[in-house]
Amino acid sequence: SRTIGNHLFFQIGDAWISGEPTSAAAASRSVELSVQKSTRALAFDLRGLNATSTQLEIYNLSGELVAAQRTSGNRLVWNMSNSSGRALAHGVYFYVLTSPSETGTCTSGVKKIAIVR
Repeated sequence: SRTIGNHLFFQIGDAWISGEPTSAAAASRSVELSVQKSTRALAFDLRGLNATSTQLEIYNLSGELVAAQRTSGNRLVWNMSNSSGRALAHGVYFYVLTSPSETGTCTSGVKKIAIVR
């Protein structure tokens, strides 16, 4: 299992305590998160960014990487499963979206997400 380094771990802790992301995309850029009930999936749409690809990393509260997914373009649909294909347990997780574009790399910062089925 891959784990995160101390720097990102403390960023996650700060985000958890403050309730705010430690960094964010510029105001003209945003991430829209929507639930696709028919497929029981989450869709991440990057707005205002001409992304060549989008990468999602999901971490548990211990800072362990539990899921990672990459796709081309601005939209990533995640089926809420771990790297082994099993459904994630109910609970709170952290996610980071990274997207390289023509103008450089944009990172969402560390954000929280709750999985409730």
